[in-house]
Amino acid sequence: LAAARVRRPFHHAAQRVTVATDAGPLTVLSVHLDPYSGLRRRVEAGWAAAALRRAPGELGLLAGDLNTLDPVADHTDRIARLPAAYRRRHLRRDGRTVDTRAVARLLAAGLVDLYTAAGTPDAGLTAPTRHGGAEFSGMRLDYLFGAPALAARVRGCRVVRGGDAEYASDHYPVVADLALDPA
Repeated sequence: LAAARVRRPFHHAAQRVTVATDAGPLTVLSVHLDPYSGLRRRVEAGWAAAALRRAPGELGLLAGDLNTLDPVADHTDRIARLPAAYRRRHLRRDGRTVDTRAVARLLAAGLVDLYTAAGTPDAGLTAPTRHGGAEFSGMRLDYLFGAPALAARVRGCRVVRGGDAEYASDHYPVVADLALDPA
């Protein structure tokens, strides 16, 4: 139905596409947030949530490499295993507090973590892969967030591992099975 970039100065990128489904229009926002600054990621997350709120219909999906951790899990051990240069990316200015503000902002905006909503039993770690990302220590940096109406249609969610997924990127892809059909 429509495709356009999201008009904000994202560090990497943000793209929006709206497709017709049997339940109404589905707007998918693909984002790649700033890898270096937690504050910048929080701002970008706010822009993304606002863009999704303005989308037509009740079905919205925000998908992408958020380069950040969630506020639910305990990340202490993972952060401690990172090299200092990478550890700083995931800590607030005090150097001790894990920066989870971007994901927290999406949750506060009413978006639902589809991986959690699907009841997937593992931690959903998306980095590193065999191709790269050795600077990561088993982290979940990639997410699918949905508007509540979309979250109600989640049948399953998984991280794709093995085969070509091992070498396609330094992050594994995340896939959700939704009760939707093209219109």
